[in-house]
Order: sequence, then structure tokens, then C-alpha cells
Amino acid sequence: MSQKRRYPRMIQKYILMMCDTFNRFYAEKKQKSGELKDKIVPAQHATKEKYLMMFKDIKQRQKYKMTLPFLSVEMTSIDPNPERKLNSNVSFGDCSSGQAIPSPNPYDISFDISILSKYHEELYDIAEQILSRFGSTIYYPMIEFKFESGTEVRRKVPIELQASSLNIETVDIGMEDMPVYSMTFTFIIQGNMYTEMSVNKGSIDEINLSLEDEVGNALDEITVGVGTGGEINCEIISYDGGNISTDP
Repeated sequence: MSQKRRYPRMIQKYILMMCDTFNRFYAEKKQKSGELKDKIVPAQHATKEKYLMMFKDIKQRQKYKMTLPFLSVEMTSIDPNPERKLNSNVSFGDCSSGQAIPSPNPYDISFDISILSKYHEELYDIAEQILSRFGSTIYYPMIEFKFESGTEVRRKVPIELQASSLNIETVDIGMEDMPVYSMTFTFIIQGNMYTEMSVNKGSIDEINLSLEDEVGNALDEITVGVGTGGEINCEIISYDGGNISTDP
């Protein structure tokens, strides 16, 4: 019996989620006409050290059109959080296809977001935008898992500001005429890691169950449909922030 495995690739999704979350802050740029115009500050998955190392090389800077200000998005740790663990008997799945996965394992994932700028005022402006937006926990809507049948596991992923390094750091990149200033924020997202799903290509269509009571008296016989995944007890489950609802 052949199998094919599916990985949700949650780590990549969370990195893209953070890049998207921080790719919407602006800095004022003076045009040739003298007019000030807002320009989006690019955010990329990179350490600030690597970005600055490439930035000081004029060939690299021109090749990749590197600019300042810049927001670096760096994943720094992944730690289990057993307090958010759901009942291990709960499955996320699709009765019609027989595909199901166990409840996910919760992890707290840390990201450092660093602002890089040539000007103090610009650094403060971007920092103020971040602080005003993350005055409280924000929630990023995400499809964490999707089955071939179209059933989706959706969740609003919490993103919370944990700490900020308000001390402005002057970064020496070997360019005396271009000091670079940096400020770093630490964020925690409440993520999940799903067990890989194996789909068996079998020919089982149904299973007959004969049930008995506690003293051995036969009860009604029940026929349970089984899909290609071989699961017997499947439920479509949706949840939001830890609140679970089931649809048998």
C-alpha cells in the first residue's frame, strides 16, 4: 500500500506571516521637487548583521537594490508551550475523505525585528508606528492546514510584543560617512506544529462494528464509512484561540 506524506511547512508560513506583518510601515522620503512622500520600508527574513555586511559592498548594494531604512525579520527560538496543548484524542479532519491529523503541538516562536536607518528621526518614526500598532496583541488570520478535499484548519495567530531595545545602537559597517542606527523589538507568536499526515491509498470502503453492552448483550450493528486515509472516527473541527467546536 503506497503512502504520500504532507508537511504543513508551518515554520515557513510563520516567517512569511511576520514578513507580511512588518511590510506595511512607512518612512518619509524627500522627492526631487522637495515634496515629502511616504515610502514603504522593506522587510525581509535576514539578520541585521548579514544585511549590513552586504550593504557596505557597493556591488552587492547595487545588484540587490538594497536601501535604508530596512526591517530585518529574524527567527530566534522555538519553545514548546504545554499549557496550550489540546486534548490528544482530538483530531482535525474530514469525514468525507477520511483524512485526519492529530491536534497540533503548541510552540512559542520568537522573532527579533530590527530597524536599520541612517537617521535618528527616521528610526523614531518607524519605531512609533510599530509601538502604536502593537499596543496590545494582534491576530493574523491564517489557513494553517488544508486537506485535498478543501477542508481548512483556520486560526487567528496571536502576535505579541515582548520587549524592545530602546537604546539606539550605532552599527559600524566600515563606512565613516554613513553611520547606521539600529533598534530591535522582540515578538512572540503562539504557533502550532502539526504531525505529518500519511494518506494510504487503500480500497477499504466501510467497516462493520458489532457493539455490546457491559454484560455482553449484543447491540445494533453499525456500519462506519472509511475514506482513503483509513480513519474511523473523523470530525471536522474548527477552533479560534483555543475554543474548540465540533461538527460530527
